Amino acid sequence: MVGTNIGGRLSRAARISWIAAGIAATATGGIGLLIAARPSIWTSFFTTDPAVHVTAASYLGVVA
Repeated sequence: MVGTNIGGRLSRAARISWIAAGIAATATGGIGLLIAARPSIWTSFFTTDPAVHVTAASYLGVVA
């Protein structure tokens, strides 16, 4: 959409790019907050070992 509007409608192209950036930031931020708050959701996909869950929770807490 940006490429289509860049030729003559620069303000519309800029608006489209800002909206897309906002959607991307909201989606990735929401996923990051969810995983930081509940790391067991992520680690349960890979293992059931409690030691791994504790280590992953610590790591994700520091990274977040």
